[in-house]
Amino acid sequence: MRLFIKLALIVCGLLLSQCGTVPKNIPTFSKEVIEPQVQEKITLYQIDVVKIKKDMARLKEIIKRKKVLSPQDEALHRSLLQAYKQLKYRPFEGQLSIPPKTALTLPLKSYCLEGGKAAPQSDEVFQWRKNNGKFLYLKEILKLSAEGKYDQADIQQIVWGLHNQTLWENYPEAEQSILKRIDVNAPLKLPSKIKSEFKDKIFDEMTGKVPGEIFKAADLVKGRYYDYQDFMQATMSAKAQGAVPKQRLSSVEGTSLYVLTQSEGFDRQEVSFFNTTDQPQSLSLYDYYQAPFRQNVQAIAAYFGWNSERELLAGLEKLLYDDMVRAGFGFVPGLNDLIDLYEAGTGKNFFTDEYLTDQERFMAAIGVLAGSGEAYRYADKVLHGPVSYADDVQKKYRQIKNMESYKTLEKLSRDVEELNISHDWRVKVSKGSKKELQGIEFLDPNNDHIRVRVMPGKPNSEYRNSRDAYIRVSKDGKYYDKNGIKLEVEDTDDSHIPFGDFDISKFPWIKPEVE
Repeated sequence: MRLFIKLALIVCGLLLSQCGTVPKNIPTFSKEVIEPQVQEKITLYQIDVVKIKKDMARLKEIIKRKKVLSPQDEALHRSLLQAYKQLKYRPFEGQLSIPPKTALTLPLKSYCLEGGKAAPQSDEVFQWRKNNGKFLYLKEILKLSAEGKYDQADIQQIVWGLHNQTLWENYPEAEQSILKRIDVNAPLKLPSKIKSEFKDKIFDEMTGKVPGEIFKAADLVKGRYYDYQDFMQATMSAKAQGAVPKQRLSSVEGTSLYVLTQSEGFDRQEVSFFNTTDQPQSLSLYDYYQAPFRQNVQAIAAYFGWNSERELLAGLEKLLYDDMVRAGFGFVPGLNDLIDLYEAGTGKNFFTDEYLTDQERFMAAIGVLAGSGEAYRYADKVLHGPVSYADDVQKKYRQIKNMESYKTLEKLSRDVEELNISHDWRVKVSKGSKKELQGIEFLDPNNDHIRVRVMPGKPNSEYRNSRDAYIRVSKDGKYYDKNGIKLEVEDTDDSHIPFGDFDISKFPWIKPEVE
């Protein structure tokens, strides 16, 4: 009898040692300290795929038929840009990327990993930890769940069964089928009756549960099969101990991210990742489990339950960032906006490609946000577009040779507002014969042969009127003087209109901005 008791204690010790334990000393951080360090917040929500496809078809027809977008067309474009952002930041095959200085919030489905421990409360604090084999088959289970082919409760049943070391022979056939899909060698790797006959005999002597009795955490016997309701009763009967920390944020192992969790029971979580750095931060949801601050609460693991819609994302990207550009649509911001835009979007100096400090980048972002509504919408489009799109902006416009010429053009980009040219005219950067960036050009949205070119001037120019800031007005290849009179010779002093002498009323074909 003594030998039997001794063996029973040894077996109990071995089984208890195999139970998953959560790391102690979970770090916590204050939301009030971390949140101000991000410049943008993105929240993912469910989208109407059918409506988006219809709207894409509408916009394609619009850019075929029109040269200028109406306010209704602009609203359609903005709604598709928001859909693009939603799809771009969805995890794909578990991979999640958080842009610099951004908080990304997304809904995740989740599993409790330790049957019998307490379920998390709504403000539970979790640290994201690398699994590294701690929970058997966790990565494979999360991948399988993301496919959406199995009921979440059925997979939760298997997760609890794995943690309870359920014997292979005790799983129902349907659960065995799922386990074999995860690993064809599961029957050999998981505990079985042959391996556990002695343990079962000991537990049969030591435990005796009355049929129909409410399950408690202490009633769960390793190796036995329990259904979903049994595990649920055990989980709900368990009481969490200790207080949740006031500092709600924790960390994500292997990254510079902070994380905030809002639990909706144990099967759904709203998770916010905070990237306070100047570089994108990435992680695979399948590599992590969430370790609770309170030791007697179940660890959880999460996955993204919506379709990533990669084909729809690719179609939107082509429409918004390729087709529209080729068709000549899109606000072209002033030089100042472009530099702020590039620096806020990439974290790099526009001229040197060196990374900016946090303060420099913040000032660049302020420059973008302080722009007009149209400039801000353009900024939103570039900042969330493909990396190649931001790079193209830089390649196209970073031809300023030194800071002195930049300051000249910066002033010019502000002064052109005085010309009172309609904001629906297209604007582009004008280049000289040597391809250096020199000035700004306005183009009639319906006729590319009607132009107003604004130049900073050259002190040593052969033309007196072009030694300071000046304007060139052309229509159908002919140039005009300051009184709106057509000139027969292109390059004369009169074809260079001093900036201060320009009067838009002398040129009836140039549309003024209506106050």
